[in-house]
Amino acid sequence: MQAVNASGETGPWSRESAIDMTGRAMLLAPTNTTGNNTPTIKWTPVADAVRYSLHADNTTSEQQAIIREDQLADASYTPLSPLPAGRYRVWVRAIGADGTSAPWSLPLVFVIE
Repeated sequence: MQAVNASGETGPWSRESAIDMTGRAMLLAPTNTTGNNTPTIKWTPVADAVRYSLHADNTTSEQQAIIREDQLADASYTPLSPLPAGRYRVWVRAIGADGTSAPWSLPLVFVIE
């Protein structure tokens, strides 16, 4: 990757990464509506990922940033505390050993009744 400024001048190339993160993790669960207020959020593992970042927002609440976990080792996460009822939007991304991040997943939306 190479940065380009407003004048069109290019900066130095970034260093080569030893990780192939061409694919995004894909969120699998939960789907639709659930009565479970500690739902397990699952996604597809990404090859060479050493950890994952997971962010979830409650879109029906003023307190939008509900979950911010950046050190997840597995391809699933269950909240330690019950989540309030509402509509949630979740994203996850894989991170390699050298700190390289894959793109964020497409969002998954679910509802807790």
